[in-house]
Amino acid sequence: MSPQISYLHHIELIESITDDKYFNRQDFCLVGSASLAIRDLRKNDDLDVCFHPSITTRTFRSTEEWIEPAPNKYEHLGISDQELLTDSRYHDIVDGYKIVRPEIEYVHKKRRGWEKDKEDIELLEQYREETDDWDHELEAELDGYTPGPAHLLRRGIHSIRSNGIRETVDHGIQYLRWHGPLPQRSNYSGQPTTIPGKALMSIREDGLQTTIHRGIRLVKLKEPTGLLDRYSRLRHKAKLGTLAERELELRYPTGRLLTNQYDGDQFKRLDIVVRLLAAEALLENEPVPTVVETFETHSGIAVREELQMYVDHYDASGIQPTVPVGYDSTILDANALAVALLEDPESVPVTVSSGSSTATYDRSWFENMGFTVEERETVEEAFSELLFRSNTLFAAILWPPAQEHVDDITEQIRGEKTIHVIEELQLSDEAFPEFVWALYESQADLNPDHIDAKIEQMDSYDKTVRVIGIEVPNPRIRDGFSNEVLQMKERIRERFTPKILTDNPSANLIIHATDNYDHSRETWEIIANYDDNDKMVAN
Repeated sequence: MSPQISYLHHIELIESITDDKYFNRQDFCLVGSASLAIRDLRKNDDLDVCFHPSITTRTFRSTEEWIEPAPNKYEHLGISDQELLTDSRYHDIVDGYKIVRPEIEYVHKKRRGWEKDKEDIELLEQYREETDDWDHELEAELDGYTPGPAHLLRRGIHSIRSNGIRETVDHGIQYLRWHGPLPQRSNYSGQPTTIPGKALMSIREDGLQTTIHRGIRLVKLKEPTGLLDRYSRLRHKAKLGTLAERELELRYPTGRLLTNQYDGDQFKRLDIVVRLLAAEALLENEPVPTVVETFETHSGIAVREELQMYVDHYDASGIQPTVPVGYDSTILDANALAVALLEDPESVPVTVSSGSSTATYDRSWFENMGFTVEERETVEEAFSELLFRSNTLFAAILWPPAQEHVDDITEQIRGEKTIHVIEELQLSDEAFPEFVWALYESQADLNPDHIDAKIEQMDSYDKTVRVIGIEVPNPRIRDGFSNEVLQMKERIRERFTPKILTDNPSANLIIHATDNYDHSRETWEIIANYDDNDKMVAN
């Protein structure tokens, strides 16, 4: 059922005060439980109103007890009052009234952690499962937001001026509960939900020694390399026979391993690509590419000689070499990694040990050392192939409505990310719905009606899509969604939606992109199934 203003209690009071004041419906947004009430999820007891910053308390002085100003309500989610009123992603417009999106209120209530919010959270979660009126990307973006120091300083100064020191301190404690190390109240029990909060409770109830042991166990479980858990209590684990078992389980997804080899936006271990080219040639008893010989000359490393032992062992046994990595995911043996990637480009067996590497072979190194254009292109092509085979190449799909501006959108992406592949797909009217369904069917939380509506809205367009393969140095994946890719998509939608979808600016018909490494693999497989023209253009 579509949102209706008639479900909202006390709306007549808002109408009456807007008639007498120096502002109109565009100057405020109804927040809080209004987003639930207009969807008939529950009745609202009062009306919380967020006004545009230009509306001061002198302008608005309501005598109605049911109307309550709510300034800065969602600032802790990174949404200012002005953004709430001016960004269409953050509000609905129902009968001329702006009403906060349910995703914002949902994340706000979850983060606030009040007991009284428990029922509303459950109602919104049920609504999310049953409707196509839910922006999952917005929810993920808000859920991953953490305010920076500048934001906190600015908010603190404003609070001191407006509310005084005591109230500002109270607000600061609440912020630390939401975003920092202080214990956060749980929605469902009186138990603390942060590590420091649990530690304090454990000390009070069980003493310091027990708490320390629990802390050590927690570090072993959460420490990303698995080293502490693997090498502690060796005698006990040997008796249980778990050392061999854990050895077999210690594999590193290649996408995550490669992502840790960046210095900012620059991949600093292109020597792995050179070694991979050499390993492939040695395994097939073919001449190595000239770039390998040039690399040996400039680096002083006997790549072929060092690789030969690994290649011979792999050729005889068929077993991937185990790759030593450091605590910080530094690759300690690039030759072992190169040969391991021949067997399985998606994950490699690793051991974690002390050590580090200062080796840096980024694009600028190859340029400064005088590699020819052809040799550098060989490295780039092999690097693109490695990203693709390891599921590290994210895919962005520009839908048919975007084709009029497809080159401008591509250039915007190129300005933010390195493009490795551009591919055009020309689909028939019959194949296009199947293609869209194939892309979305893996996302179980999407409503089938939403997918059908998307297909129907694109029915009148020529069924051409552009696929762009992009390198994302730091995808910032959280809860299965890359925040880096999400923000890139939103910047594109913000700029091009007014140009492309003038009749329906809320429609999401411009760009689709992959969320994580597994999603990238599935998407490229689908694209391959529908690609029969082989129009591939590198960077």
